Amino acid sequence: MTELTVPDTQPVVQYLADGTQTVFTFPFPVTAAGDLAVRDGSGADPGGYSISGVGESDGGTVTFASPPAAGTRLTLYRDMPVARTGDFTAAGDFRASALNADLDHLAMMVQQVEAAARRAIRRAPHDAADDLVLPDKASRADTVLAFDTEGRPETLPDLRTLAEQAGTDASTASTAADTAQSAANTAQSAADSAGASAADASGSAASASDAAQTAQDAADSVTGTMPGERRRIDLAVQQVRWGLAFPGIAVPPAWAFDGLLGLGLDALRVTRAGAATYRDARGERVTAGPDTLRLDHDPATGEPLGALIEAERTNVLHDSFNPATQTRTLNAGVHTVAMAGTGQVEITGAASGTATADAPFTFTLASGGAVTFTPSGGVTAFQCEAGSDATSLIETPADNGATRAADVVSATDLAWFAPAHATLVLAVDYPDVPTDEGSRLFSLDDGGDANRHTLYWAEWAQKLSWYTKAAGSGQGSISGLTGGWGGDGVRHTLGLRLGGGERTLYVDGSAHAADSITDPSGFTMLRLGNHHSGGEQWRGHIRRVAVWNAKLSDSQLAAVTG
Repeated sequence: MTELTVPDTQPVVQYLADGTQTVFTFPFPVTAAGDLAVRDGSGADPGGYSISGVGESDGGTVTFASPPAAGTRLTLYRDMPVARTGDFTAAGDFRASALNADLDHLAMMVQQVEAAARRAIRRAPHDAADDLVLPDKASRADTVLAFDTEGRPETLPDLRTLAEQAGTDASTASTAADTAQSAANTAQSAADSAGASAADASGSAASASDAAQTAQDAADSVTGTMPGERRRIDLAVQQVRWGLAFPGIAVPPAWAFDGLLGLGLDALRVTRAGAATYRDARGERVTAGPDTLRLDHDPATGEPLGALIEAERTNVLHDSFNPATQTRTLNAGVHTVAMAGTGQVEITGAASGTATADAPFTFTLASGGAVTFTPSGGVTAFQCEAGSDATSLIETPADNGATRAADVVSATDLAWFAPAHATLVLAVDYPDVPTDEGSRLFSLDDGGDANRHTLYWAEWAQKLSWYTKAAGSGQGSISGLTGGWGGDGVRHTLGLRLGGGERTLYVDGSAHAADSITDPSGFTMLRLGNHHSGGEQWRGHIRRVAVWNAKLSDSQLAAVTG
């Protein structure tokens, strides 16, 4: 072995195997084969290799008998014991080689510790000197780590703790409400009783008032504290996910919504006057209450599909979740029949055809007429609605039809938004329906029509269009996906870069259009799946949305939409 020197080299190197390479170099010295650690992406030693170059200053190689599988991440690093195992004997021989070996070991141990420190979270050398000591163990238990306005560590309640507290508060509210009711009953009895004194009645009424206030205070605690904390945590989780997926984008999104994971719901305002159905993670049809966003799932696989946005529709069939043969008089126009379960629904009379669960039936009446609907087999629900596409099933009473109100989804708190330069990314899918209508996907506006950006699908032109108005003056449109969306449920990822007098549209990793415009201003509303003046709801799912207060480069936009 030649005399060893310890160069200024980090004692760690990584490779991504290509399925053919068998020899991997480590460019740092080790004094024993056992001081070199070889790990795969899971942290396990893959085995099946030999090490050469032990004791060499410029390192050596790890040679595998068979090439690691393509895509395997291999890490080679020095992992020697941080200890001094020898000592110089008093009045003994003092050889330069022994001293050099001892100093080499010390240098390699320092490098090893330095490499570990570089992989840890730490303050940059140029950053302001400050106290980054963690809160004590008792304070940080069952919390999440955050940083205050001065950049110092602090702790926040995690979602589990908040949920538990919400449950406790809700229970307190319920108990207090029961107490209020009991006290109110006592007050009423006291007032009604011939022998009761006015003082007793007054005292009972006061107890009822106090208990009711306690219930209100507990309810306010539940509704006031948890959404704000959850909103912060939801955004932080999404920022981490976007950062891990696209490490080349240093700036995190300032606002985000994830309809697949149910993150960012507290940042949205949802309006729908009435209940509506959707599919849960089991693929089963369930009902959402009024003003509730529906996070839909594939009925066969349970795969999350995103937020379901739909326009107002009316089911003219009676008792639709208990299907039976019935005849309804329909107006002239286009109608669609859909069903759930097995079997079929046969249509006769003014129109004829058959609908199944996988194939809704659309027909056109030139003039109004009577149509008979006959379910057979295992039909569990059926629907007939005006329009050329089938929407979520609407439950109707035994003696009438029923209407599902439109979904209106927006964000009105835009304090986070910096319009000078912004980039928006939307991952969505859309049912391919033949119609002359437009479906609004996204709008950023001043609450009206004067200043706005609107992204919509124009069925009559079979293209995606981005229209802009500034101070009431139209700035025209740029377009993408000209020629068609691509089919029912096809997914696309769209990127919009705006501000600085320009706008650029990306679709699925490619630039589709760009131009120069006068920028609109005064934004107060971000809308998802609906128009600034109402209607024209999106007819599919909104999977993810993210907004950066930055002008992402062309390469970054290509990456984040590709």
